[in-house]
Amino acid sequence: MSALVQDEYGPTLPELLRRVPRWVRIATWAGIAVVLAVGLWLGTGGAAAPETHAVIRGERTFNLAWDPSRLHRVDPKGTLLTLEGRRGNLFLDSYTVSSVTLPPYRGAPGGVLAVLGANRLRELRATAPGFVPSNPPEGRTRVNDSTGYQVTWRERRDGRTIYARDIWLVDPKPGSRDALLVQLRTTRAAGTPNADRTGGTGALKQPLRSLRFGTQRVGGR
Repeated sequence: MSALVQDEYGPTLPELLRRVPRWVRIATWAGIAVVLAVGLWLGTGGAAAPETHAVIRGERTFNLAWDPSRLHRVDPKGTLLTLEGRRGNLFLDSYTVSSVTLPPYRGAPGGVLAVLGANRLRELRATAPGFVPSNPPEGRTRVNDSTGYQVTWRERRDGRTIYARDIWLVDPKPGSRDALLVQLRTTRAAGTPNADRTGGTGALKQPLRSLRFGTQRVGGR
């Protein structure tokens, strides 16, 4: 039988270790095991992040997950769910979900959603201090099984730049008029570099990606 390691490539690590004291061999193999474990931990994303998963029942039933170390739940009137992130008294992020009933429509809901988006942009131009729309400012989107439409911009609040995105999501049942309005607000202090990244990075990414109508959690982490 031919050697597994040819002579010109030897000696192997086990052969080298046989020439040293036993305690050195044990320490060496232990070190190798630690390196492999750390590599596996890093390669799989490290330790699992803390997570709160909730089913929200009411006018609309939906479920989602978020990191409780970065967002905490508050309950202002008029919303189904509001999450907020702060560093001391400094505002970082917010994630608000409200109930919306679409006007009657035929076929796909894309047309009526586009009207909602256009109306929202018109309102923002008139009322939001320092309003600057993204490029493009609006467009279709999708979150898991739900068809959606989004408007994205930045504005000024108390001397700070706020990045913002409003997303309308329709219950995936055919012909449904039940919808959610998801309002995302974030800042540079939260690590968001620009308005286009609102909901795509930082603490808001998980609750947006995990959002689903109903009580069943399937993917969308």
